[in-house]
Amino acid sequence: MKKQRIQIILLVVILFALVGILLGVRQYNRSQAQKTEEPQGEALSSLTSEEITWLSFDYEGTTYAYDQVDGTWYYTPDHERTLTQYRIQNAASSFAGLTASSTIENVEDLSQYGLDEPERSFSFGNADQSYTFQIGADNDIMDLCYICRPGENTVYAVDLSVISSLNWTVDDVTEEEEKTDDTAEADAAE
Repeated sequence: MKKQRIQIILLVVILFALVGILLGVRQYNRSQAQKTEEPQGEALSSLTSEEITWLSFDYEGTTYAYDQVDGTWYYTPDHERTLTQYRIQNAASSFAGLTASSTIENVEDLSQYGLDEPERSFSFGNADQSYTFQIGADNDIMDLCYICRPGENTVYAVDLSVISSLNWTVDDVTEEEEKTDDTAEADAAE
């Protein structure tokens, strides 16, 4: 009899523990679902990647500009170049989803963020809308980069991958066959 009571009490305790675990898991799942529904920062662009028809950026002291015609990206100064499309499309995609993880308003000293004399900038848009941002310092600890609109004193922290998606030249995206042909032509001219 005493043994049965202990077993019943033990089963009731186990039942309450299982119900508690079940309720805890349900609550955790609800909180995770709410987190994914909440906006993840301030949107800096309203364009989708399909709507972006041109982009330009500075890299290693040179400005590179690309435009899209009928779904194909071209180097703006030379439409005859054959380009690998994925890098340009990746840049356009990162601009389309450009979101600031944090916003710092009324900044009096832009040098704190490397934006007092920025060496790099990027622009993108289409016939109706355009966006231009200057690129400041990296925050490697947070994996962020600081950007701002020219002439404004609001600084945005964006994912560093957005800026690192702009670390290439037109030669890096020119298809290999064309690079080989250009090299052969240059050698023949010498």
